[in-house]
Amino acid sequence: PPSMIAEFRDDFDVELIHAWGMTEMSPLGSSNQPLAKHFDLPISEQHALRENQGRPPWGVELKIVDPSGVELPKDGVTQGDLMVRGHWILERYFRQTREETLTDDWFHTGDVATLDNDGYLSIKDRSKDIIKSGGEWISSVDLENIAIAHPSLEDAAVIGVHHEKWDERPILVAVPAEKHSPSESDVLTIFDGKVTKWHIPDKVVFTDLLPRNATGKVLKRNLRETYCNILID
Repeated sequence: PPSMIAEFRDDFDVELIHAWGMTEMSPLGSSNQPLAKHFDLPISEQHALRENQGRPPWGVELKIVDPSGVELPKDGVTQGDLMVRGHWILERYFRQTREETLTDDWFHTGDVATLDNDGYLSIKDRSKDIIKSGGEWISSVDLENIAIAHPSLEDAAVIGVHHEKWDERPILVAVPAEKHSPSESDVLTIFDGKVTKWHIPDKVVFTDLLPRNATGKVLKRNLRETYCNILID
């Protein structure tokens, strides 16, 4: 999250390099290094640029597509399903054919992302975790990155839950930091001015621990099962 990048930079004089990859990509998919033109930007904009996943190395191609498979523009705004291809990207899964694994030689990563004109990748969410509210997509990752910077929170996850009018709305499941007892209104103030108002979670649920798998990933499926109807009267 940006708060961690800032802490390493400001407190330890360490510049983190944001990268992304998958086992299926052997494993590197992108790495964030600034272009020469970026050094002329204000420091705040340079820092913001370092928060995305960067550009692919030679030999790796990225594109984003809509649900019909049509390639979407690289404008840094339009979100789509991320696909990759390259000579060292997997050809097929075990006991699957190439045709079952790939689509016209492209591999579906399962991520929702944007690409800009310079090829910089910004992963917004896993396809299964993106929140579809009133026909618009809300990134749970973006909201989590903001929430985790709150000094009274130790951990946080955002999920989409059922809503009678908007189909889904985001809620924040938060673990208070030791010796802190934040209120819902106090936590939600951290989103002010950082995201569109309708992206702000409708509710904050406090818990002692987030469920995680063996590799440390939050089990959002479990959270959705627990809180799916929390906004339904």
